[in-house]
Amino acid sequence: ITFRGLKDDLINLKMNYETLKLAASYLVDKVNIYQKLVQKDKEDRHQKFILDKLIYGYHRTYDNIIYLSKSLQDLLNLADRVNVSEFYQYFDSQDLIEYKKNLSELLELPNIYRKVSYKLKINEMIYHFEERLLANEDGEILGVVEEVSDRIKHDEEITHFAYVDTIAKVYTKTKLDLDLTDLIASKKFSLVAFNVINFKLYNELYGMEFGDQLIFAIGKYLKEYPKLDLGIYHFDGDKFVISVKNI
Repeated sequence: ITFRGLKDDLINLKMNYETLKLAASYLVDKVNIYQKLVQKDKEDRHQKFILDKLIYGYHRTYDNIIYLSKSLQDLLNLADRVNVSEFYQYFDSQDLIEYKKNLSELLELPNIYRKVSYKLKINEMIYHFEERLLANEDGEILGVVEEVSDRIKHDEEITHFAYVDTIAKVYTKTKLDLDLTDLIASKKFSLVAFNVINFKLYNELYGMEFGDQLIFAIGKYLKEYPKLDLGIYHFDGDKFVISVKNI
C-alpha cells in the first residue's frame, strides 16, 4: 500500500510538474505579450508626440496610400489617409518630378535616409516643406515632414537685409562680392564706379537725413534707367558701383 501510494504520489507529482511547465510556458508567453504591448504603447505615445510636434505622415508605396497627421489633415483639408494622387495635386510640378525621383531611388536603396524639400499650394497659399524619407525592405517609405515656411521667410528676410541696402534700396557691397564670382566666370562684363561730388559738404550743410534722401534718390534713378542688364550696388557712403553684363 505504501508503495502504491508512493507510486500514485509520483504520478501526481509528475502530472503537477508537467502542469507547472505548461503554466510556466503560458506565463512566459503572457509576459512577452505584455512586454510587447508596453513597448507598442511607448512607441504609440512617442509617435503621438511626434505627430503633435510635426506634420508627419507615412507613404506606403505598395498600396499608394499616404497616412497624414492631424496637423497636415487640417492644413490640406483631407482625411487621415489619402491616395497619393490626391496628395500630389498640391505639389509644384517641378518639385513633384524631383520628389517621385527620390522615392524611386530610395526603393532601390533601403534603410538610407534622404532629405527633400518641396512646396505645396493650398488655397492660393504656398507652403514650404522639408521631409526626411526612409525606405524599408518591405517597400514602404516613411516620411517625417516639417512645415518650414516661417523659417524660410525668416531666412529670406536675413538674406534681404544682407543683400539690399536699407538706404539706397539697391544691392549692397556684400551682394557685389557674391556676384563678382559669376561676372568673372562669364568673362564678359563691365564695372562702373562713381561717387557723389561734395557729398560730405551736403551732409554738413543740410544734415544726415538729407544725405540719406540723396543716396535713396540716386538709387531710385539708377533702377529706373533704360532696361539694360544692370547690377546696381551702394558700395559705401557716397560710392556706387554698376555692373553691366555682356559688355
